[in-house]
Amino acid sequence: EVLLQKDAVVAKEFKANAENRTVSVTDVASDEMMLDIGAHSATQLRDKLSACKTLIWNGPLGAFEINPFNPPVFLSLLFPSFTGLTREVLCLLA
Repeated sequence: EVLLQKDAVVAKEFKANAENRTVSVTDVASDEMMLDIGAHSATQLRDKLSACKTLIWNGPLGAFEINPFNPPVFLSLLFPSFTGLTREVLCLLA
């Protein structure tokens, strides 16, 4: 199953502390960039993760390099789901 986000955190600039808002993916303005998933999408993803047996993960969800798009959604909603899926947590550093 492939999950597509329903909401997104958007901004007009890719810079630290850019003014941003959370909107439905159908309401992103032409001059805005989607820089993170919204809370609704994160909750949906967390709920799906709780039932999965195999997870293939391909990179971060958003613009994790800058505030305010860095760790909060991932750490608060998704990471606890990952650690609960297995007895051992394996970290691979590139």
